[in-house]
Amino acid sequence: MPALKHNLKRNKPVLGKKLKHAVVHWNKAADPAKSLSTTAGPLVSTMVALVKDDGVVLLGYQLRSPEAHQLFWGKCVRGFL
Repeated sequence: MPALKHNLKRNKPVLGKKLKHAVVHWNKAADPAKSLSTTAGPLVSTMVALVKDDGVVLLGYQLRSPEAHQLFWGKCVRGFL
């Protein structure tokens, strides 16, 4: 993900931390046949578990359906705030 790597490089001076990045393919981490209600939660839980309490997440993602977008971001808000 070139854009994510670019954003990490640009934000490193502001964040002042050792930055790490990983690419998580939602469609590879979960069976596409499963409903979004069962795959979005585990994905967000995994992301939350990988970030320290004072960590910052810079996220790039593939656009999906409006329902998937709303569900994913709703779970992100509940998971990270």
